[in-house]
Amino acid sequence: MRFYKLEVARVEPPPKITSVTPTEGATFYESGSIIISSTLSSTGSSPLEYQFSIDGIIKQAWSAQANYTWAATACSHKIKTEVRNISGQDGKEAEIYVFRKPIPPPQ
Repeated sequence: MRFYKLEVARVEPPPKITSVTPTEGATFYESGSIIISSTLSSTGSSPLEYQFSIDGIIKQAWSAQANYTWAATACSHKIKTEVRNISGQDGKEAEIYVFRKPIPPPQ
């Protein structure tokens, strides 16, 4: 008689980003903090890791931290959020605009 060991792997969907905050075309003034995050669906039960990039430069490498706070400089910026779990990953981009605060007129 032979015995076999059967292992069952649990399959879960990869995470799916449904939206990014701030949204495409959002505007801000510089010297304020901007919190970058994403809304997910299909996350399953395995741990999630997030990565945040600004203008193609990774600002927060893969970690469990679900958002990133950024002190932006005046310009248009391309932000990217990515999320992954054991089954795969997803990413989404948004272009935002950061302006210098207007100087108030003399009194």
